[in-house]
This record gives sequence, C-alpha cells and structure tokens, in this order.
Amino acid sequence: MTDPGETDRAAANADELDEPDQLNLQRSVTVVGVTVDLPSPHPVLTLREVEYPWRAVHIPVGMSEGAAIASALRQMRSPRPLTHDLFADVLQRFAIRVDRVVVTDLVDATFHAEIVMAREAESAAMPCRPSDGVALSLRHPYAVPVFVTERVLRAAGAAPQVG
Repeated sequence: MTDPGETDRAAANADELDEPDQLNLQRSVTVVGVTVDLPSPHPVLTLREVEYPWRAVHIPVGMSEGAAIASALRQMRSPRPLTHDLFADVLQRFAIRVDRVVVTDLVDATFHAEIVMAREAESAAMPCRPSDGVALSLRHPYAVPVFVTERVLRAAGAAPQVG
C-alpha cells in the first residue's frame, strides 16, 4: 500500500518518469462540492487539485449520489442510515480503514475509480464509481485523501477560470 507522502515524492520526480508512468501519477484533490448547472437536471461533482495548476475535474453523478455527497459535506445525518452511511458503519465495525479514493481513468465519457481499503496488514483496491468513493470517504471520522490520476486530469481537467 502506498502512503500519500509517497505519491507527493513521486510527483516531485515526475520529470524522471516515462510518459506512461506520468499518466499514472496520483494528484491530490479536494472535494469542492456538488452543483446542478441548469438547464441540466444532473448533479456534477467537482474535484480540484490541491497544488498548482489547480485543475478541476467535473464528474456527472446520479441524484442520490449527489445528495449523499452534499449532505456529507454539510455534515448532515439522516435519521435512518442511507446506503453510504450504512457501508461506512459496517467498515468501521469490522475495523476496515478507507485509505484513499483514486479517480483512475476516463473511458468513453465514463469516469472510473477505486477505493483502497485496509485491515491490519492486508489491503485491497476495489473498483467503484467516483461518486460512491467520495461519498464514502466523506463519512469517515478521519480525513480520507482523494486523488485523480494525471491521465484523467489531462483528459478532463479544466484550468481555473480567472475573473
């Protein structure tokens, strides 16, 4: 399993890597929020690079996933556990840590991600939708880092708008 500091060190040595290796670099991002830009009725999850050039990735998500992310960002809890709340509770009950969420690829206009979980000395990366990974990461009592690969940032990352 890779720690976040190792990812940052890898990014610092990016000039030494071949092009395919550079595309796999994981860039730390922050969850900016979920918006609905009319006239589209679909929510969009926005992730932004923590470091320059602060590219943003806009990921279309489903209504329930968008609501789950927005409620977690606002630290709102439902009177009864929703799906992501339940899954986070199960992971915590069985001492499974969520170590990171990585948006790994963009294929045919579909974003792909993985969630890296660990228990004791064992870890595993599980494929997931970016929205589910982010919704789950926001429900943990500790900060779960979110990353986007350079491949995705080059394909879908937008530079910040000035003005």
